[in-house]
Amino acid sequence: MVAEVTNSEPVLVLGDKKYIISELSDEAQYCISQINDIQKDINVCTIALDRHRTAYSGFQLRLENAVQPPKIEDTLGDPDE
Repeated sequence: MVAEVTNSEPVLVLGDKKYIISELSDEAQYCISQINDIQKDINVCTIALDRHRTAYSGFQLRLENAVQPPKIEDTLGDPDE
């Protein structure tokens, strides 16, 4: 489903047909409104999911460092070099 504007009238493109939204039934307009709101919610959730995945990875690394801290020799390299 794609909505576009033609002559300042919002148009629904569904399949290969175009419909002027204001001429659709109340039920169809309600469905369009719901779909638009759901898409906004999906976008917000996608951003939150990305943030949570990044935080999760950070805490995994932090846990690994807390349980198995890196050795000083490992981080400084071979002292004989």
